[in-house]
Amino acid sequence: MAKQRPPKRELSAATLRTDFKAIPSDLRTASQPFAIRVWRGLSWLERAQSMPSDDVEGRFISAWIGFNAIDGRADEIGHP
Repeated sequence: MAKQRPPKRELSAATLRTDFKAIPSDLRTASQPFAIRVWRGLSWLERAQSMPSDDVEGRFISAWIGFNAIDGRADEIGHP
């Protein structure tokens, strides 16, 4: 018998933010810099999704900034 897949969910910043909030608080805040990066990235993704669909460049740039905010890392002396 084939394995059933869970129903597809809308992938939006709001859904991702809800999923992030569902992570237990102690795990979510164990790495404060990571939590801040995720929160900042989701804010930029929300901005990209709220822009008019004909503003392709604005949406792309906002999403790009959001993804880069999440991917950011500190160097060996703590600078971003």
